[in-house]
Amino acid sequence: MQAAFPDVPKDSSDRHVAPAKSTQIMVETHGLLDALMVDDPAAAYALSLREQGTFLDYQLFGDEIAVEAPPGVSTAFPANRGDPMAPGAYVVHTGDKVRVPYLADPFAAGIALRGPLGELTRMFDGTWPDVQSLRLRLRRTGGGEPQLTVGAGAAPIEIGLPPATIVQLRISAALRPADLEQTWVWSLIKDLAPPEALEELRALATGGGHWMLTPFRTLELVHAVQKPLRAPKVESASLARVADGTFVDYSDIHIDLDAHSTGIVDVTAEWTDEVDTGGEHRVIARTGHAFQVRVAYDDVAGVFPVAPDPCAEPAPPRTRQEIGDTRHHVVKLRATGTTRFREYFPRELWLDEQNLTRTGELSQEMHIVSTRAPEPPRIAYMLPTFEWKDVGELERHRIGGGLRIYLERPWFSTGEGEQLAVLIAAPDLMMSDADNKYISRWGHDPIWRPSSPDALASQLTAAHLFRADGPLVVVPNKPDLQVTAIAFHVYFSSERGLWFCDIELDPGAAYFPFVRLALARYQQHSLPGRELSRVIQADFAQ
Repeated sequence: MQAAFPDVPKDSSDRHVAPAKSTQIMVETHGLLDALMVDDPAAAYALSLREQGTFLDYQLFGDEIAVEAPPGVSTAFPANRGDPMAPGAYVVHTGDKVRVPYLADPFAAGIALRGPLGELTRMFDGTWPDVQSLRLRLRRTGGGEPQLTVGAGAAPIEIGLPPATIVQLRISAALRPADLEQTWVWSLIKDLAPPEALEELRALATGGGHWMLTPFRTLELVHAVQKPLRAPKVESASLARVADGTFVDYSDIHIDLDAHSTGIVDVTAEWTDEVDTGGEHRVIARTGHAFQVRVAYDDVAGVFPVAPDPCAEPAPPRTRQEIGDTRHHVVKLRATGTTRFREYFPRELWLDEQNLTRTGELSQEMHIVSTRAPEPPRIAYMLPTFEWKDVGELERHRIGGGLRIYLERPWFSTGEGEQLAVLIAAPDLMMSDADNKYISRWGHDPIWRPSSPDALASQLTAAHLFRADGPLVVVPNKPDLQVTAIAFHVYFSSERGLWFCDIELDPGAAYFPFVRLALARYQQHSLPGRELSRVIQADFAQ
């Protein structure tokens, strides 16, 4: 049964259920032709010819038979008896019941259904050989649990299914008690089973529940929907990269979805790159397919870990995305769900994926970390920054004091969020003279006498930079040396065609000290140990 959004093509779907086809020899073995052979041999012969009958014998059904077919497929009945229909065409019997056109299995008295909806036995109408079919009706319901309803007389057996529900039932033949007594399997059961269990076993056997007597077939009932019932959304995921790698691996993926109606989820990553090639500076929006996962019908949790066994069932999702560079990106993931029931709908709908999919909202921001260290900064020049403020007519105050550092292009060697870091000594760290080039230092201008001998320490601290302590980072090529990186944002000057960074300093009681900064590019979102570029020492500035 199909259901489309917003329109529903039909609310129900009917199927006729008939007894299995038998042969003339089997019918003779049961003795069902004996009386006719004596009283009316011609009628017995005519009945035997029904062995060749099929539900395609349109001459038998008059106006209660029709042929349905997709556009462009012939709806003509086969010219010769036994020939197949045109590919894609099928016969529809429009009556409430259908007289079986062939020799029915004499022992098939009815049908037995077993499954999550319960158990049901119902007998065929009519007497052999003029047995009539039963009808199963699949009915659309708005929600809740599947329902089984048994009508009286010619009313069909109704099964109500909510959208995107799949139910499997076992269908087998039901036996008459008298026919059961003629089977050898039942004679064995009576000999071996305890007497007190015989009635229960008899009910099971006549109700189609014994495989050796009435083997079952699995009947799958489907309420197909054209699109997932709701759009999927990526709630969270773990992103991992390797050193110098240009790809990202996703794991522990949590997607909020409707598993019953969603068969496949495709996830795309969306981000923007701030690109500076040295000749132009622009922001580029990018989109890339991240990964695809197949959703099991009962996977209501929507969690997709990467299975360690590539032969596992179901197969682990391929969750590696090739980014094409080693830089840091701030991405948002968008999930698109495809209906589980694509094959149930006409092929013309397949031409436009939007007919079969729902696309969800963007996820929260996630970081694809940089996999290599930044390039070292290149300083164009530095300028002191301060402001003079007049106080009265004869007094002037100097406010602030810092440096504006202009940087050569290009920037963003490690992607979004790349900053300029001022390196200072880690707290309580004893450093050798050889390592002093990795930290920022300053000192008095010898022209000016300090107000006290200890007015200015030789090493800068975070307090001098109006900042809290930054992270401890390892100096490249010095794995045993950690320094504190105080990171500052950089900005682009379209007037000068350079990047710049403003660093405010607090010299305390010192007057116009000389400063020599140890600088490096810093990328917070990097693999451990790859946050910092090679350290450079700026020229002395005052």
